[in-house]
Amino acid sequence: TISTTQLVGYNTGTTTNTRYSLEQVGEGVFGTDFSIANFSWINSTSRLGIGEASPDSTVHITATAPNLRLEGNAAIADDDVANILFYNGTDNVAKIRVKRGADAADGEIEFFTANDSLNTAALHIDQNSLVGIGVTDPDTTLEVFSSSSQQKWSFDADSFSTMTVAAAI
Repeated sequence: TISTTQLVGYNTGTTTNTRYSLEQVGEGVFGTDFSIANFSWINSTSRLGIGEASPDSTVHITATAPNLRLEGNAAIADDDVANILFYNGTDNVAKIRVKRGADAADGEIEFFTANDSLNTAALHIDQNSLVGIGVTDPDTTLEVFSSSSQQKWSFDADSFSTMTVAAAI
């Protein structure tokens, strides 16, 4: 449950920023529709609007140039900064992970898809913009790792070319 002091908003449309909390709306605010400052909640559709009075999706953010900030505190290289998890019911089916690079201001991003687990990143982009597919430590602009075909260039379902790197002898 969310307490009335956990969701806080700022009205930045005036010359002074005014802080509002849901506590100011009253008890039981999520049991009814409400709108205050730049927040709105539509109880019948379970939709939250930020800068939007009539949200069209679960969370609808409207601004001149909207930003969503997820702030972590990664102390060392490879520590997670933030994750976005995607669920189908109770099953975690995908994840986007941002982690710290070698220096505090460096970042890496990984995309995971599930095949019974989320143990290996399908796509990795490091702090030097090197891209790895099937590998998390690319050492060139694009590195593709697979024990089967590494590339397939297709024109259609019947016209394609593949490339496989043979194992070292």
